[in-house]
Amino acid sequence: MTYQEMLDDKDIDAIMIATPDHHHAPITTAAAKAGKHVYCEKSPTHSEEQLYEMYDAVKNSKIVYQLGHQITQSVIFQQAKDIIKKDILGKISLIETTTNRNSADGAWIRHLDKNGNIKPGDEKSIDWAQWLGDAPKVPFSAERYYNWTKYFDYDIGLIGQLFTHEFDSVNQLLRIGIPKSVVSSGGIYYWKDNRDMPDTLQCVFEYPDRELTLLYSATLGNSRSRGRVFMGHDASMEIGSAISITADSESTRYKKQIESGLIDPSAPMVSFNPNRGSIDAVTSATEKYYAARGLTTTTINGVTVDVTYLHIKEWIDCIRNGKTPSADIEKAFEEGIACMMAHKSYVEKRRTEWDPVNRKIV
Repeated sequence: MTYQEMLDDKDIDAIMIATPDHHHAPITTAAAKAGKHVYCEKSPTHSEEQLYEMYDAVKNSKIVYQLGHQITQSVIFQQAKDIIKKDILGKISLIETTTNRNSADGAWIRHLDKNGNIKPGDEKSIDWAQWLGDAPKVPFSAERYYNWTKYFDYDIGLIGQLFTHEFDSVNQLLRIGIPKSVVSSGGIYYWKDNRDMPDTLQCVFEYPDRELTLLYSATLGNSRSRGRVFMGHDASMEIGSAISITADSESTRYKKQIESGLIDPSAPMVSFNPNRGSIDAVTSATEKYYAARGLTTTTINGVTVDVTYLHIKEWIDCIRNGKTPSADIEKAFEEGIACMMAHKSYVEKRRTEWDPVNRKIV
């Protein structure tokens, strides 16, 4: 069955999209026009043109759209939101988000089994034409089929796969929206295969109206954990599966406490970890990466709960009650534009800007 046939089924009210990224926007657009509610995994789109079409289709429909980011369902996120609301960090002017992975699986080389043999699949068992969709027509390739994240025909690499989570976490906490400008740089420095996506990437997102810079730094050639840090004048907050707040040695707000020795700026003054010990329970490097970012589970009243389950539940509840979910089409549009600005900057080797009047990337 094709997705078009599924959308023609009058008994289906809602769909979940878990496909290669180049299918996300076309299927969402078709679903919205068919009146089907949509839960779609990140990233929201593969191109700027697809994003506009998808946004208009959803806005002109009555469907409930939820983008598949789960961090808002975490107890950690709610705690971080309260910390920012209470201005514990002071004026935040720099946020650094990072990705460090150092394995073949983490670099999306996934077409081989544990014995080094190519995983099963051919044109007899895979509808290759449907899988390609609107992407360039190429002969069947098990390497492309399993490792599609490596190719810009189907994905925008680290930006679409991992930065999307980072942008969502920052945007949900601070509502920064679309950046004024983006500069990206990097290259293929470690994984010398036939990939398009860089394995080392730096992206700088500027928000002059907010007096704020968002920095994304990524490498697939080193596994050192660098975290996600909100840097304010008075304190810094690192947030992942736990929260750690450290006072700044030059803080105005905590100056007297630091001078009296009540606060030690060399150590966290506040830490919060409801998931202590849970990360050790997961196995693969990828699972540990997502767990460390607070993207897999949360702890509610001593019980470990899958945040994806909570995010899907929120979507279904909104469908039933006519409400707006936390990762709605507006946030998906903001994320999509920010990601496309970063991708275009890398591919075209230039600074990109957002034109808010004409609503386009220039």
